Amino acid sequence: LPDALKPWSPWLAWFSPEMAVEIGALAQRMQPLLGRFRGQMRGGVPEPDGLGDLRRRGPYERLLATEWLLADELPDEFLRRAASSEHLLLAPRPRAREAEKSIVAIFDAGPRQFGAPRLGQLALWMLLARRAAQIGGVFQWGVLQLPGGLDGADNVKQLRSLLKARDFEVGTSAHVEAWREVLAGLDRVPGESWLVGAAPAEQPTDERWTSHRVSLQRAV
Repeated sequence: LPDALKPWSPWLAWFSPEMAVEIGALAQRMQPLLGRFRGQMRGGVPEPDGLGDLRRRGPYERLLATEWLLADELPDEFLRRAASSEHLLLAPRPRAREAEKSIVAIFDAGPRQFGAPRLGQLALWMLLARRAAQIGGVFQWGVLQLPGGLDGADNVKQLRSLLKARDFEVGTSAHVEAWREVLAGLDRVPGESWLVGAAPAEQPTDERWTSHRVSLQRAV
């Protein structure tokens, strides 16, 4: 492979040399359109990660031991420092929050994606698989017309499953609603969720159920 296509060599190795160069060139052209990974932040209350700096406010369970010694030796000074908020207390250090690193993509397998758009889906599948590998995450994908099933991106059989998933039914709002429920029912919200198909890339905010939308359509 040319040096420019080496980043995708684990996936391009599944193709014949001629096909690998063509698909790789398409992936290379699409790569800048993806932008940087911006995953969803994990919700909930940040967990403490030990004790950090010193503060003058907080529960007295975290009062420094030296301050308690002052209470025994100089109780009046201890009370004065308490009234003036001069006591030093340990403050918990919150654990740094990381974005969820999983990526989920839903591919439209309907008739509007037959032919050339399927090559675009193929290239995007590889781009998202590499994107997840770069951030140490997991890439899973499903078919819009088959709500509920998520597959991985570890071997050529899974890529063949994408190519074989052809449906003569155009994606409907029922499919969208079913997938919306599937994603909402996952143990963790994916860092990024992609919808790849013939649907318009821009939709009203209240109708969006994925973080990214890609519209593949013929130029004519």
